[in-house]
Amino acid sequence: MVSKTKMSLIAYPFFTPAEKISKFGTVSLLAIGDIAIMKIVAISQRGKKRDFFDLYWICNNVVSLQESILKVDKQYSVRQNPTHILKSLVYFQDAEDDPEPEIYFKATWKEVKKFFSREISIIAKKIIR
Repeated sequence: MVSKTKMSLIAYPFFTPAEKISKFGTVSLLAIGDIAIMKIVAISQRGKKRDFFDLYWICNNVVSLQESILKVDKQYSVRQNPTHILKSLVYFQDAEDDPEPEIYFKATWKEVKKFFSREISIIAKKIIR
């Protein structure tokens, strides 16, 4: 499975990791909680289907979506608009034509969209007053 894993090397100069960075030889890896926050910002900038799937898995296995959303402003020096972030997490139109990502867990695009729609409706009531 590792030999088929796709990865991206990206730099976010305005992002400050909150958790310890793991080192594997010369490769540094962020903790999964920090990756969740980066995925939220990525979705708010360009809604790719693969990012929705990645964040779906993280939120169902590691850290809640609400907890991650609340950490965005603390870890980005550039202010993020919370309303825009919430709307982006339920705006699926840009991702509809994306290819299905190769995943190693059971989930359909329909399930992923349903999860975000349900979670954001709950979170929005708590965050936006």
